[in-house]
Amino acid sequence: MSSSIATDPEKAVHVDQSRAANLGDLIGHRDMNWVKVMVAFCFSSAVDIAILSFQVHTHLPPIFFSVSLAILFAFTSFFVSKFVGSKFPRTAMVLERVGVFFVVTGFFIAITIPFPLCLRVVSWVVYAISFVFVIFCNYFCG
Repeated sequence: MSSSIATDPEKAVHVDQSRAANLGDLIGHRDMNWVKVMVAFCFSSAVDIAILSFQVHTHLPPIFFSVSLAILFAFTSFFVSKFVGSKFPRTAMVLERVGVFFVVTGFFIAITIPFPLCLRVVSWVVYAISFVFVIFCNYFCG
C-alpha cells in the first residue's frame, strides 16, 4: 500500500491533506478542551470566592479583590470568545489568550497571598520571566 502512495502523487496529496485535517481537528479539539478547563476553573473559583466572603466576617485584604478581578476578566474573555468565534475567529483566539493570561495572573496573585515578602518577590520574578519568554517566543521565534 505504501508503494502505491509513493507512485501515485494524487493519493499521496490526498493522504497528506487528510492527515493535516485530522491534525487540525485534534489541535482545535485540544484548544476547546483547554478553554473548557479554564472556564470551569474560573467558575469554581468564583463560587469559592463568594462562599469565602460570606464565611469570613472580617474584611478581606485588598489583594484578594485583585484575584477576583483577574478571574472575572478571564471568565469574561473566555465567554465572549466562545460567542464571537464563528464570525471573528482571530478575535476569539486573542480573547482566549487574554483569558489564559488573566487565569495565570489570578493564580500567581492567589498563590502568593500567604507568602512572606521574599518568596512573593521570587514568585513575581518567575511570573515576569515567564511572561517575557512567552512574548519573545510568540513574536520573535516563528
